[in-house]
Amino acid sequence: PYALFALSGNEGPQGPPGPAGPEGPAGPKGDKGDKGDTGPQGPQGPEGPKGPKGDQGDTGPQGPQGPQGPQGASPFELVNGNAVYTQGNVGVGTTTPGNALVVTSAGTRTIEAVNTASGGTTYGLFGQSASQTGIGVRGHATSGGPNYGVWGSTESISGTGVHGSATAATGTTYGVFGQVSSASGYAGYFIGPSGSRNYFQRSVGIGTATPAADLEVRPVSGNADLLLRRADSTHGFNLGASGTKLFFAHTDGSSFSDLVAFTSDGKVGIGTTSPSPGHTLDVVGSTKTTGLEIASGTDRLDVSPTLLKAYKDFTVDVASKLTVTSSQDAEISSGAVARVVGAVRTAVVSPALIEIVAPTVVVDATAFSVFSNRFTLTSASNMGLDTSPGSWKLAVNGSAAKPGGGSWSVLSDARLKHDVRPLEGSLERLLALRGVTFQYHNGAHPLTRPGVQTGFIAQEVQGTIPEWVETGEDGLLNLSISGFEAMTVEALRDLRAEKDAEIADLRAELAAVNARLAALEAALSAGARR
Repeated sequence: PYALFALSGNEGPQGPPGPAGPEGPAGPKGDKGDKGDTGPQGPQGPEGPKGPKGDQGDTGPQGPQGPQGPQGASPFELVNGNAVYTQGNVGVGTTTPGNALVVTSAGTRTIEAVNTASGGTTYGLFGQSASQTGIGVRGHATSGGPNYGVWGSTESISGTGVHGSATAATGTTYGVFGQVSSASGYAGYFIGPSGSRNYFQRSVGIGTATPAADLEVRPVSGNADLLLRRADSTHGFNLGASGTKLFFAHTDGSSFSDLVAFTSDGKVGIGTTSPSPGHTLDVVGSTKTTGLEIASGTDRLDVSPTLLKAYKDFTVDVASKLTVTSSQDAEISSGAVARVVGAVRTAVVSPALIEIVAPTVVVDATAFSVFSNRFTLTSASNMGLDTSPGSWKLAVNGSAAKPGGGSWSVLSDARLKHDVRPLEGSLERLLALRGVTFQYHNGAHPLTRPGVQTGFIAQEVQGTIPEWVETGEDGLLNLSISGFEAMTVEALRDLRAEKDAEIADLRAELAAVNARLAALEAALSAGARR
């Protein structure tokens, strides 16, 4: 029937499922699906082990103050904020204090008081007594050795180790009072490094409590002495008062020798302790001074290392011989005429005349030197007129003349000369010079003249004709023009040769021009004839 049905083309009924075939191969993995919802929390697990201790937390706020307890028994009372001990003496280091406060200790500082204020007048320790004979602070050292009853020190650069002050405005008071019982002791002892000082503002008395001056030395008995001595005690000077005299003496460390003595009647002795009663100054030995004035009424004589000056007539009376010696210049100056009168010769010196009057005149040429305000002749045979000659044999400050005029003569004989050579380049050397006008500085030198001058500059000439320039003893440059005439002749000769050559050249050029002109004229004439 199935076959018939199929052939007819009609769809038959569905048959029963066949058996399952074998499993096919796995297909590719599909995409990840969306996250599902969170499931419910599971049950709590068991407690884990204890971890390490953490850091300490911040301190909590302070709790409220508790109630005040009952007051206990104390030997101190609180008075105006101060603790006051009212039950007897206080002992520190001792059980039997004999005074209000007794401190006993074997340490280096039994009591240490420190004031830490950084400003103001402060006290580490302050003692005060209201008794008229009391002591504010007393120090007492009982054992032997170099100890101190009171020791004060400061580390401040402007501090005071020990300060004593008596504040009473009247009465005999003592800022600091020192007293010793030993004959070899020191009531006051002051030491310090080199450069330190001791200062006393008012009068100082040695041996007296009432000094009448800034310093008064008044011994208890005998003479008064003030000794100044070197540190090694080898030499020193002593100022002493004995009787009616004041002595100034020197010591070599073992004995004294008097140097100067002053008497109460105004006498002074140098080199003697007994000055002559008839003289105010008595000097035993030679003297040296930079100035001396001898006066009696209106008469006066001044003496200095460079001057002996009398203000009235002055006479030198020599019993035997007067010698005046000078290692350099000797000068006798007079407002009118000065005369040196001798038994054989007389010398007269005036502003207009130097004259030696004698049967004969003797001059020592090795030491002859004459100076005046117009004429100078030195021992080196240098002469100056109205000026010092310096290193020149002749120096004239002003004009000079000689009969007939003309230049100074110079030896020129050929028999006196050798190595004679012609001058060359004279024209160029002369043209290299620069003539100028100038004026000298006022008072620059005795040989300078006022007004406008004409000449050269020595430094410029030195680079062209150095033989014309000389250096004087004072370092100044001088011009000594020598051979100028010869250079001028040769310069003219060179100039003439140059001009002759130029004229010859010009004549040759002119002849050539004339020849060309003649040829041109001839050519023009020939052309005209045609």
